[in-house]
Amino acid sequence: MPLSSHEVAAAVTLVENVHSLGHIARTFNAAPCILDRALRRFWETQQYTRRPGSGRKRKTSARDDHRFLVHQILQDRHTTTVEARNRLQLATHNIS
Repeated sequence: MPLSSHEVAAAVTLVENVHSLGHIARTFNAAPCILDRALRRFWETQQYTRRPGSGRKRKTSARDDHRFLVHQILQDRHTTTVEARNRLQLATHNIS
C-alpha cells in the first residue's frame, strides 16, 4: 500500500536525520521497497504527493456498471452487496 503524503514527509525527515531505510520501514510498517520508491519520487519531484496514474482505461462507464448492478439485483433480490460486486468484477474483468 502506498504511503500517505504525511508519512513520506516524515520519512524524508528521518532519512535526513541519518536513520536507516530498514528502521524507517519498520516505523511505518511498510516494505523497504515501497519506502525507497516514495523517497525517490520525492527527490525527483520535490513533492510528497503521488504522480497521477496512467493506468489502463476503463472498458465500461460508471453508468454501465450501475445498470448491470440494478439488473442483477432485480433478478435476485437476495443478492448481497459483496456478491453483486464480485459479479460486476467478473463481468467487466475490473479488479479494484
